[in-house]
Amino acid sequence: MKIKKIEAKIVSIPLDKPKVIATGPIISREYLITKITTDNGIVGWGMTFVSGNSAKEIIEKKLQHLLLDKDPNYVENLWEKMFYSTLKWGRRGIYIRAISAIDIALWDIKCKAFNVSLSKLLGGYREAIPVYASGGYCNLKEGVNEVDAIAKEMQEHVRQGFSAAKMKMSGVDLNLDIERIKAAREVLGEKRKLYIDANNGWKLYQLTPRIIDELEEIGIDWLEEPFMPDAIEETARLREKTTIPIATGELLSTRWDFKQLLDSNSFDIWQPDVAVLGGITEWIKVMAMALIWNIPVAPHALHEIHLQLAAACPESQVYVIEYLDTTGDVFNYGKLLKKPLKAKKGYLHVPEDPGVGIEFDEALIDQYEVK
Repeated sequence: MKIKKIEAKIVSIPLDKPKVIATGPIISREYLITKITTDNGIVGWGMTFVSGNSAKEIIEKKLQHLLLDKDPNYVENLWEKMFYSTLKWGRRGIYIRAISAIDIALWDIKCKAFNVSLSKLLGGYREAIPVYASGGYCNLKEGVNEVDAIAKEMQEHVRQGFSAAKMKMSGVDLNLDIERIKAAREVLGEKRKLYIDANNGWKLYQLTPRIIDELEEIGIDWLEEPFMPDAIEETARLREKTTIPIATGELLSTRWDFKQLLDSNSFDIWQPDVAVLGGITEWIKVMAMALIWNIPVAPHALHEIHLQLAAACPESQVYVIEYLDTTGDVFNYGKLLKKPLKAKKGYLHVPEDPGVGIEFDEALIDQYEVK
């Protein structure tokens, strides 16, 4: 079996209702989608989160010549070829995201060649994984009562049977954020978990003691990415001053970034994203590190693929994954999938279809493609 064709497309899907997070407004989502075809007709799909056409150009000009006519089963070999050929420009960011999308597609081919799901190919362990409802964005629409809006959203999560939910600290107004978080906690009650995502929005360490005091009094179950991902020392100081678990990892790339987290002892929970850190090949290495050091893992977004990966891990390692309705209005790539997954009563059940968990409708890709 040989790789015969590699296609890369950028799609942009607008949000129905624009949102705001600490780092700015969100009015659309852009994705890189890769399609790799073999000489025996197997098609592998991969994807990642991007902005602009750079990732597509990287694949077309820097990576695809390394893969054509190669055996896709040699994923480790091909990953190293891609990584080291772009080392001078990459290591993180858009180059690693491009490699991630290709690597996911290669594993998709490997699964389909063996006619098994990714979880089964990796050994298998569980058939269902607990998920938390993720959202809690502020709106950009004038006249919206943000406190009432978050309370209503949390009520819906409770109705659907979720035992945990996550919301954003918007970075717009601290007092409003605190009122929103109080409202969310009141709806969820003491038995359900409430996670807070600051989206790297805290700028001054001097301001955080007040925030931490408020959050500790409310009672939250983790604080996600308060500072920039590279502000490891600052986060370590914060961790010493609070009993709230600190979570991070969605923007980190490769095993070396996670090794820095390990060495710094600055975080409690890792949140790797397979479409950001280097693909499934690199995910396996990061998970081995987490397992050895007993670090709890809660993967970021992309629940179709992370479900498969988590299902090959014990609950003591990957204990929950993030869930957003991908046919909805935030991470909206599910609008392009043939079989988007829906949570039921706080769980996702692992499909047994061969592959990594994503299968795109090409007509819809063409509809949203950025030309």
